[in-house]
Amino acid sequence: MLPREIATPTASRTFESWGWRIKGESATARRAWTEADGALQRALAMAKAIAEPRQTWLSELALGRLRAALGRKREAREHYRAALDVIGALRARTQDPGLLAGLDRMSLIRALKELARD
Repeated sequence: MLPREIATPTASRTFESWGWRIKGESATARRAWTEADGALQRALAMAKAIAEPRQTWLSELALGRLRAALGRKREAREHYRAALDVIGALRARTQDPGLLAGLDRMSLIRALKELARD
């Protein structure tokens, strides 16, 4: 990461990560594979650098979808499982029963569990 990026407030970098992920998902939809990969890798790196769990697991999911679209099923599952690992760590740190129930009810997370299966 560049010194300027390190000096940027964490909240701003969260939005930057979000923006790169959206750009990557858009490129995936357009089948612009190289553009999609670059944007999603950047989103993931930024999310990990600032330890932002939501953007991290969403970026892993998006990378999994990209790999699946490219026919790289094993790599796709690795990204899906990485996303589930982030969610699992988040669940382990969450004390509030309402928040835990909310995570369990998220259809996107339920779908992710299906995608991660062998």
